[in-house]
Amino acid sequence: MDTQIQSMLYDSQKKSAGIAYLLLVLLGGLGVHRFYLGQKWQGLIRLSFFILMLICLMVTGVSAVNSAMNNVSTSTPEQAILGFIAIISSVATIALGFYDLFTLHSSVKKINVSLIQRLSQKDKI
Repeated sequence: MDTQIQSMLYDSQKKSAGIAYLLLVLLGGLGVHRFYLGQKWQGLIRLSFFILMLICLMVTGVSAVNSAMNNVSTSTPEQAILGFIAIISSVATIALGFYDLFTLHSSVKKINVSLIQRLSQKDKI
């Protein structure tokens, strides 16, 4: 394969660290930056934690509003469990975001090096 064609293929398929960081900052909890990098499972893990956190927060919030409207000040064990799950999933989402903040650049670099290797192997075939 011609080096100019290889260069064009690389430029069209390479991943940008800038875009990955932008997606991390804007939509990090949803794992969009990992989907952009082609790391579907890591994206799904982040998305799952985020959805779990959202569901638990909504259910406990609705329960709290219902309790307030009915002048009931005690919480049920279910509310406590959902609150605990919401806290754990929130911590996991934040921890994964900080982890990505420090490792995203090397992930992009590895993906782009792998792309170069794939393109150079196509040239040998």
